[in-house]
Amino acid sequence: MEGYLILSDGTIYQGISFGAETDQITEGEVVFNTGLTGFQELLTDPSYCGQIVTLTYPLVGNYGINTVDNESDRIQVKALVVRGAAHKPNHWQLAMSLPEFLKSQHIIGLEGIDTRALTRKIRNHGTMNGVICTGFRSEEELQVLVNKARETQGWEGQDLTALVSTSTPYVIHYSSVHGQIEDPFLEADLVESITPEYMESLDKLTSQGIYRVVVIDYGVKRNILRNLFALGCEVVVVPKHFSATEILQFKPSGILLSNGPGDPKDVVGAQETVQELIQQGIPLLGICLGHQILALALGGDTVKLKFGHRGGNHPVKNPEENKVYITSQNHGYVVVKDSLEPETFEIIAVNANDGTIEGFKHKTLPIMSIQYHPEGNPGPDDTGYHFGEFFQAMHKYYSEQI
Repeated sequence: MEGYLILSDGTIYQGISFGAETDQITEGEVVFNTGLTGFQELLTDPSYCGQIVTLTYPLVGNYGINTVDNESDRIQVKALVVRGAAHKPNHWQLAMSLPEFLKSQHIIGLEGIDTRALTRKIRNHGTMNGVICTGFRSEEELQVLVNKARETQGWEGQDLTALVSTSTPYVIHYSSVHGQIEDPFLEADLVESITPEYMESLDKLTSQGIYRVVVIDYGVKRNILRNLFALGCEVVVVPKHFSATEILQFKPSGILLSNGPGDPKDVVGAQETVQELIQQGIPLLGICLGHQILALALGGDTVKLKFGHRGGNHPVKNPEENKVYITSQNHGYVVVKDSLEPETFEIIAVNANDGTIEGFKHKTLPIMSIQYHPEGNPGPDDTGYHFGEFFQAMHKYYSEQI
């Protein structure tokens, strides 16, 4: 069946639809990702909420979809655009094909598109809104869709984190055999809702020297939670709207501000909550959107990039070590470099392509923040050490409390 992607500048791309069989017209911000693999993680990453994603790699889906690599409980992208989709994948973990995965969740896919030309357009003209549809359209109908794409307001000014954050808090319980558990989300008794009995046990767990991390869920990827669990931490995930008082009732040893979609300035109440948490002296770690929110709470500023950083192959340089790491990234906004006072903050990472800030540390408080995804492992494990640094900060904080 025919399918079309229409950009707000009037450009029309015709291809072949797969996935959802629907006449529904889907709107979204059109972005590109340069990763060679990881399409399942990308599709289920809440940071892509509201976006039509095109992949620059020409063949997508050749190892199919498995049951363990989802970053959330559903597909988050609005639609997927590729040069070619693999309809007969092969892999020992294979559960279904990419087209079957999209179809099962009513997401439109479009193949046969010149994704190189589409990517060049976005790079040259910047990210733009678009609409995608299935089924043949006449010239008159296409012109109507062009007008619709031009009138699309996109997601500017909306708090997208409200669409992807958990509605209620939950806990991933500490386990003494955590090193033998590959994925806590596959263990039914490890991930549970918060109960009164659990709240009564907080002091007991802390007295045993177990570090409890509270994750503010702006659209957290499961692999972040898996990494914290692998460190031997108890992980409490709370909704993005939780106040500082509600977060502190869990008596955290550390607080992580997660990734998520949209403009950090649109996340209602986030800056005020984080400012209150900073005053507590508890170790804080910001990742991606959480990094941007943390910078805003500390007096910095953020700005939207022309076409963003999305992919598993972005070089980041550590100025102090004079080393370059390959990182996984997915963001459209960055912290403005001159907005952070050099007397207070140390820049620990910059993008080797465009020089934008990729990470900073507070010089006197236990605060670290990174723009890239240390759990993404594209290198395959280049920047995973940040979780170890966070663990050491919690250890120091805990030692000072007893």
